[in-house]
Amino acid sequence: MPFVNYQIDGAYDEMFAAAGVPRPQYEALFRRLLELRPSELKQRQQTADIGFLNQGITFTVYGHDEGTEKIFPYDLLPRVITSGEWATIEKGLTQRITALNLFLKDIYHDGKILNDGVVPRELVYSCKHYRREMRGIRLRRDIYVSVVGTDLVRLGDGQFAVLEDNLRVPSGVSYMLANRQVMKKVLPGLFGSYNVRHIDHYGQELLSTLRALGIRRQPKSRRAVDESKVVSLVDARNAARKAKNFKEADRIRDELKALGVELEDKKDGTTEWRVKR
Repeated sequence: MPFVNYQIDGAYDEMFAAAGVPRPQYEALFRRLLELRPSELKQRQQTADIGFLNQGITFTVYGHDEGTEKIFPYDLLPRVITSGEWATIEKGLTQRITALNLFLKDIYHDGKILNDGVVPRELVYSCKHYRREMRGIRLRRDIYVSVVGTDLVRLGDGQFAVLEDNLRVPSGVSYMLANRQVMKKVLPGLFGSYNVRHIDHYGQELLSTLRALGIRRQPKSRRAVDESKVVSLVDARNAARKAKNFKEADRIRDELKALGVELEDKKDGTTEWRVKR
């Protein structure tokens, strides 16, 4: 009989509230597992793995001599998140991602969080992902984070916590979409017994987001500048100022002005620039 030797330790158990007692949201899954023979469960796991392989749903593992492409790990038993839990997660992630976006905006513009000493300046400036060329550049809608992959973990008391924020346009969402399709095929009856929220609209939501953040067509009257050249000149001017070569710094400022670029020197030693309209 399934779960006879199943033991619950100190960690939070997703499925069982106590030995042999499934949580309310897992009762349908529990009953379905009692009906399946181990061999049938194994066969369905193999079906899922083959489905991933045939669709090319793999990920790269670097440093392995036996090959880099691996089938994405798939757990046949789904994790059931209740609507109440999801409401809390959604609200928390919305708040968190908003804060991260505002942090990035501040880092590349006013730098208040650095000036106030909340975050050490050297911690930001020494980070390999910090981009000096982004300072002073205004983004449409002030959105620096368009797609986020947030890793969550369940704590011992059942609450969720953030393990990691991935703001580098994560690809993991593709696995989530494929996971849902496989689940429908290998456990169709189980999936139908739950009122699961749809995710098929994700592609359209992503497209709408990207369109909303797209670069607008610039009017012909707006002056075009070579941003890489401007950044190089700004850095050269800052270096000249630091060396107290103010004559050279003034010359570079005049050159930038001729290109239609306005400068604003900040108290923290940085310089923001913008194209004169």
